[in-house]
Amino acid sequence: MTKQCGYCVYMDVAKLKDGQFKCEKQGTYKFANSDEAERCYKYCERFRRDMYLGEQAVKTSKNYIESHQGYTAVGCYITTIIVNILGLDDNCEELNVLREFRKDVLQKDEKYKDLLIKYDAIGPVIASCLIREEDAWDIALDLFMSYIK
Repeated sequence: MTKQCGYCVYMDVAKLKDGQFKCEKQGTYKFANSDEAERCYKYCERFRRDMYLGEQAVKTSKNYIESHQGYTAVGCYITTIIVNILGLDDNCEELNVLREFRKDVLQKDEKYKDLLIKYDAIGPVIASCLIREEDAWDIALDLFMSYIK
């Protein structure tokens, strides 16, 4: 097994920020697919038993790095659901359709201006709360299947 941070018991997979998870040992955020675990193996000698969690964390960080390439999201909770929690691509059909709708319909009509301003203010708060939820995967999947898809 590769000694990536996502498999370390000190990586808190419930604390996600910009595609990185909190390392409880160092108190910093790291990408789960980082090989820093190889260097800090002296205190990361125990790896998580739940390989699925480790693999999901590694996949989440990898997807974030590939899809953002230096771009920092403002906290869209729909993107959080689709990319950060469910692990789909930032360029997937569902997000592209929603982005086109926002650009071609909502942003072109003055009557939606207040709605967009509220969404931009509330979205990051929802995203931050959702990512910390114990059952974030179940919530995200339900929202995705019921409202987004």
